[in-house]
Amino acid sequence: MVDYPFSEVERVVRSVVREHLPGLAQADREVLETRILEAVEDWYCRQSPPPSLEYTLGTARNRAAWDCLNFFNRRLTRLELTSWEAPVRPGDAKGETIGDSVADANADPADAYLTTELRVSVWRDLERIDQRYAAVIRLRHLERRSVAETAEALSLRSVGTVKSREHRGLALLRRLRDQ
Repeated sequence: MVDYPFSEVERVVRSVVREHLPGLAQADREVLETRILEAVEDWYCRQSPPPSLEYTLGTARNRAAWDCLNFFNRRLTRLELTSWEAPVRPGDAKGETIGDSVADANADPADAYLTTELRVSVWRDLERIDQRYAAVIRLRHLERRSVAETAEALSLRSVGTVKSREHRGLALLRRLRDQ
């Protein structure tokens, strides 16, 4: 049996995470990298026969990129769902709102900047590709809709069309990122 190429996979994962989330705090980056490495190793162990090194590294690269995007999306969702007019604590008699509360002293301003930069970059890239592909990517990855829900929302007869547009759109986005 071929040994799992841990060092090569680890190098690829670290590189992708640094590229996609450059200002991420060290502790968060380590947690994210560990989660990605465990997922790729689990995937590798389920393959029979073991895939080639190139295929494994490509899978690791894709998984890392998706997990970075998902990390970014979860962070955006948390930011968007926070209402600055909501009470700090339910039933707060003082009427203090989140917007009035003191900012976290440990918050890294670079995180807010990077989140905004990444968000702007993703939307700019989506505007540069064919809108048929961009619409599918927005629904599937930014709004987290299923393939069937996406097909219904776009009035497509086949889920296969959604999958192929998603695949092609992501390939176009990767090409734009590499430029």
